Amino acid sequence: MPMNVKGRWGLAQSNGLTINLSLTQDGGSFSGEAEIDASGVQTTEPVAGTVTDKDITFEIGSVHYLGTFTQGRPHGLSIDFADAVKQSTWFAPKTFSRL
Repeated sequence: MPMNVKGRWGLAQSNGLTINLSLTQDGGSFSGEAEIDASGVQTTEPVAGTVTDKDITFEIGSVHYLGTFTQGRPHGLSIDFADAVKQSTWFAPKTFSRL
C-alpha cells in the first residue's frame, strides 16, 4: 500500500523555498496545487506525482522531486530540469502512514 499523501502539507528546501501542497490521491498517483513562497513572492503551480510505501516522485513546474520515506517522513533531492545545476535537498516534517 502506498503512503497516504493526500491533503494539505508543506515542505522546506535547502535553497530557502517553502512549498505548501494541496493534494488529491488515487492509489499510487496524486495531483493538486503547490503554493511556492520564494522570499515573500508567492506563486501557484500544478503538481503531479507517484508514491509507494518507500518512495515519492513528483514535479512542480520544471522541478523534479525525488524522495524516500524514513519513519514515515519524506525527504530527498529536487532538480530543476531547466537548469540541472540548480539542485537542493528537501524534507517534510509531517509523518505519513499507508493508505
